[in-house]
Amino acid sequence: MSDKPVNESRRGALKAMVGGLAAAPLMNLVGLTAAQAGDSPEKITADDPRAKVVKYNPDATKSVRDAEAMNQVCGNCMLYVAREEEDGEWGTCAAVGNQLVSTKGWCVAWSLKQQPNV
Repeated sequence: MSDKPVNESRRGALKAMVGGLAAAPLMNLVGLTAAQAGDSPEKITADDPRAKVVKYNPDATKSVRDAEAMNQVCGNCMLYVAREEEDGEWGTCAAVGNQLVSTKGWCVAWSLKQQPNV
């Protein structure tokens, strides 16, 4: 028989179960991220449901927006990440699930990209 009292072994088993349950969703996220990293993003269109939510238009000049927003384009948004293989014309955007958006596009999620201090 074990030298440990029954209460301590139960407590240890309970801690292990709770720890395992807490770690399970994190493992799924790690696997999902790894799978997504291998997938090549697709160019999103204005009629895609994700694009409609943020009112994305690949041509910012055709977007309905305030006069103050006329200088706003995906290329100068903090959510936009340029892709070298797309020749600077397309990049991924977090607002639409990291799908490809046009550098010259616009959506309501636009936020000014901070410029590095030189």
